[in-house]
Amino acid sequence: MKEFIPILSVTGSDGTGGSGIQADIKTCAALGGYALSVVTAVTVQDTRGIQSTHPIPAGVIDSQLESITHDMPPYAVKVGMLCDVEAVRVVGDHIRKLRNVVLDTAFVSSRGESIANRDVIDRVGRTLMPYSDIVIMKRREVELFLGKEISNQDELVDSAHSLLERFGMNAVIIQAVMQDDGTYGDLFLTADPSKQSGLLSQYFVLPDFTDCNTHGLAGTLSACIATYLAQKKSLVEAVELSYRYLQTLTIYSVHSPLGHHSSIIGHQGRADRTLSSTRHFTPRQQEIYNAFMQLVANHCDKQHDVLFYADRLNISTRYLTQVTMSICGKSSKQLVVEAVVANASKLLSTTTFSMQEVAYRLGFSSQAQFARVFKQVKGVSPSDYRTGVE
Repeated sequence: MKEFIPILSVTGSDGTGGSGIQADIKTCAALGGYALSVVTAVTVQDTRGIQSTHPIPAGVIDSQLESITHDMPPYAVKVGMLCDVEAVRVVGDHIRKLRNVVLDTAFVSSRGESIANRDVIDRVGRTLMPYSDIVIMKRREVELFLGKEISNQDELVDSAHSLLERFGMNAVIIQAVMQDDGTYGDLFLTADPSKQSGLLSQYFVLPDFTDCNTHGLAGTLSACIATYLAQKKSLVEAVELSYRYLQTLTIYSVHSPLGHHSSIIGHQGRADRTLSSTRHFTPRQQEIYNAFMQLVANHCDKQHDVLFYADRLNISTRYLTQVTMSICGKSSKQLVVEAVVANASKLLSTTTFSMQEVAYRLGFSSQAQFARVFKQVKGVSPSDYRTGVE
C-alpha cells in the first residue's frame, strides 16, 4: 500500500489556480504527497493581478488548524499568505508544535503588489520565523523586512546572514537576485558545520523567460520543499529537488494559453505530453530528464546542439532523446528549440532589440535562420509576432 504523506498548506485561495491553496494541492499531489489545507484568505484575482483580498477571521483559521492537526498530523507545513496580526498569532501558536515548517513570507505578490502591512511583517518575524526550518523571501520582501535597500551581492549575502542570526531558522532563500553575470537567481543560504564559514551558500538559476511565468513561483517552491521534507529528504536535498521541479514547470508553462498575461505555471502536463501511466520510465531516466532541463534552462541561448547536452550528461544523443520521448513525448531537440523560441518571444515582447540583435543574442548564425526556426514553432514570423504583441 502506498505510504500516506500528509502535507499541510496554510495560505490564501487563488481562483486562477496558479498560486495559493489550489497550486499547493497540485504540487503536493504531483510529488506524491497528500495535501491538507487551511484557508487564510479569499482573493479576487486573475492573471493580471489581485483586485481585492478578504481575510478569513483569525478564530476560523484557529479552528481549522485545531481540527486538521489533531485528526491528521502533517509531516510538513507550508505557510503562505497571512493578512493580519491575529492570523499570524494563531498560526504561530500552532506551528511551534509542528515539524518541517516552510515559510513563504508572501509580503509582496509575484506581480509586485504589497499584501502585508508593517505590523504583519514585524509579527511574522517575531512569531513565525523562529519556528520555521526555512524561510523563502523575495528580494523586495527582505528590503521591507530589514528596512534597507539591497544594491549588490555583498549586501544580499549580509542580509541573508542577518536573517539567520536574528531568527534562528536553518535556512533562507532570497528570490529574484541579480548575479554578477547579469542573470537572475535565487540565493540559498543554510547552516553547514562542515564548511569553514559554517554556512553553505548556493545559487539556483531559473530560465531567463520565467518573468512571464512566475505567478505562484514562490508558493510552488515552498510547497515543493515541504513535500520533499515530508518524504524525509534533507533540507539541502529538498531544495535542490524543488528547483529541478521548477525548471521543468517553467519551461513547459511558456506556451500556456491560460490568462491574459500567460503567467500560470502548469502543474499538469499539456495535452501534447501525457505523463500518465501509459508512459514508463525509470528513476534514472527521470534524473537525466531533470538534469537535461536544468542545462537547457541555463544554456539554450548559446547552445542549440543536442550533442552539447548529451556530452554534459555523459550519455549519447540517441539515449537522451529516448529519455525525453519516454517522459514527455518530445525529442530532446524539440525541447531545446522550444526553450530558445520562448526566450526569443520574451525579447520580442519586452525589448526594442532589432531582429538581428535577437538572433545573435540567442546563438543563431543569421537572422534568416532565427526567423525560420521561430516560425516553425510559433506559426508566425518574429516581426509579425512582435506586431501582434504590441
